[in-house]
Order: sequence, then C-alpha cells, then structure tokens
Amino acid sequence: MSVSPSTLHVISGDILDQKVDVIVHPWQRHWIPGTSFSSSRVSDSIKKWAGQEPFQELSRHHKIKPGGAVMTRAGHLPHRAIIHCAGDGPLKRASEHSIRSCLVDALNLARGKGYRSIAFPLMRCRQWNDDETVSAMSDICRQQGFDGDIFLVKEKG
Repeated sequence: MSVSPSTLHVISGDILDQKVDVIVHPWQRHWIPGTSFSSSRVSDSIKKWAGQEPFQELSRHHKIKPGGAVMTRAGHLPHRAIIHCAGDGPLKRASEHSIRSCLVDALNLARGKGYRSIAFPLMRCRQWNDDETVSAMSDICRQQGFDGDIFLVKEKG
C-alpha cells in the first residue's frame, strides 16, 4: 500500500461549484429506481450545465466496463475535464469493487493528464450509509498516490 501525498477534503456542497481541474460524473449504464449509486441530481446537473459536447464524446466510447472511467472535455463547465465513471456492474448495481475501480481509474486518468485536483460525488453501494461511503472512498483515494487535492462532495439536502 502506498502513502498518498494528496490532500483529501470532505465537504458539503455542489460538485459543480468546486474549483478543481476535473469533476467526476457518476454515470450509470443501467438505472433502476432505488439502486442509484449516486444522486441523479448530480448527473442531471452536470448534463444541464456542461451541454451536449461531453456526452457526444462519451457516446463514442461505446460500452464502458463496470467500474471503468472515461475522460471527456468539460463542455460549458469551467473545469478542464469530466471523468465519467460507470459504477453499476453486471447485476445493475454498484458494488464495493466497481466503486473502487471507478475511483482508481478516475485518479489514474487525472494523473495521466497532469491534473492536480479532482472532485468526486459520494458513490454508494447498497450496503453503505453516508459515513461508510466517506470512509471507504477516503481509504481508497489515500492508497492511490495522487499528487494533488481530492474532494469528496456530499450533496446538500
């Protein structure tokens, strides 16, 4: 296990308000009411304010494996990029494994482009409450050696 030089921040707010290089879009390949691994408000807000460009770019990647991540331009957003994470797995639900894979892939993509700050919405699997989600995501992020700021953003009520 590596020790990360990153600074981890857990905050309440709107992911779009974060002054970071990259935001993470919790994209679900399948959506079943009650199984969401992140708030649909986060996804809807990103789609509304980014415009169509990032999603047209995303569609060219065809099928993304569960836990996979793809980087696109940020469209009309002030960020440098959006990383779209496919959190739902074969059973159409997010698992600890798919969330871990999303986080690792997203941090690797950001690192590969030289980005120094990234914001994630909370990404849940069914058995986690908010505190467990923050704890699990924090542990995973700290292990990745990302040289920059990582924000875990709890959506405001």
